[in-house]
Amino acid sequence: MNRYDKGKSGEDKACKYLEHKGYTVVARNYRSKKGEIDIVAREGGCLVFVEVKSWGIVPFSETGFSIGRVKKSRMIRTVKQYLYENQKAVSELDIRFDLIFLNPLKGTLTHSENVIGEFH
Repeated sequence: MNRYDKGKSGEDKACKYLEHKGYTVVARNYRSKKGEIDIVAREGGCLVFVEVKSWGIVPFSETGFSIGRVKKSRMIRTVKQYLYENQKAVSELDIRFDLIFLNPLKGTLTHSENVIGEFH
């Protein structure tokens, strides 16, 4: 399986997981000049921007995983662009950044909410 197929498969699993939990997937692979967001979903009054990671071998614990400074900055810029383009549809919603980590070797999925913290 190539990198693209692996990523798509992981995102498919993440979407199914979120939908099973009651989220509505609004967009997948939102791209702008600023970067890409894997999944945009809605949970009640919250718009959730989800980064999906799918790795078989990880040199650190899954719970210790965090989004690096550069990726965080790129995600925030991309989300700002998404919000600008969709002002009317999202103006009353809270914003949250989540991470879904898939480990295909273990067959596990870990969902961490609010991994970036307050969004400004």
